[in-house]
Amino acid sequence: MRGTFIVIDGGDGTGTTSMTAYLASVFGDCAIRTREPGGSPLAEKIRAVILDPLAKHADSRVMVGLFAAARLDHVLNVIRPALDKGLHVFCDRFDSSTYAYQVRGAKRHDLAHEVHGQREWLLDLRAMPDHYIILDGDPRVCLMRAKKRAEKAGEVPNHFDEQTFEYHDAVRKGFKDFVMTRPHTIVNAEEPEDIVRAKVLAVVQKVIAQW
Repeated sequence: MRGTFIVIDGGDGTGTTSMTAYLASVFGDCAIRTREPGGSPLAEKIRAVILDPLAKHADSRVMVGLFAAARLDHVLNVIRPALDKGLHVFCDRFDSSTYAYQVRGAKRHDLAHEVHGQREWLLDLRAMPDHYIILDGDPRVCLMRAKKRAEKAGEVPNHFDEQTFEYHDAVRKGFKDFVMTRPHTIVNAEEPEDIVRAKVLAVVQKVIAQW
């Protein structure tokens, strides 16, 4: 039986990475945790290009193309094989992020069809996400939280961290627009972490039970 493919997504600082790690710890050997951009050896190299300072001023068409290339390799070599083995896949970001950041955040609505167009090959590869969980929160709250975490971990900021609140507000709306016609749940990421975890886990258990 094919495993269940669940995407955990949301704006910067909403906790997508810690949430996928939590879910992977709960489900253990029955699931894998992965991320985008990245997830496969080649896709991780493309991730490095995406986050390189040289990409700061790259045209949105270039960025969408890089994300698409990384995603296809990720799906072919990690996601699809795991699903075929009956494993549940918890992915930290996916096409929902590409739409929110590269289309809505960058104000490139002309590229929306390119992101939505990936739906066809995701369907052909039987790698369409079964459910999107969007961690939603005010960027002014979540970005401050992300900054504190990054400073504590000694992480170096990338060019995505330099964007304005206006940009992140547009990204937040982009997530909601993208999942509107897809199976999804929106969870308030501003609540205490234990409450957010409990809500997300309840959604995941329900989706898996239905599948």
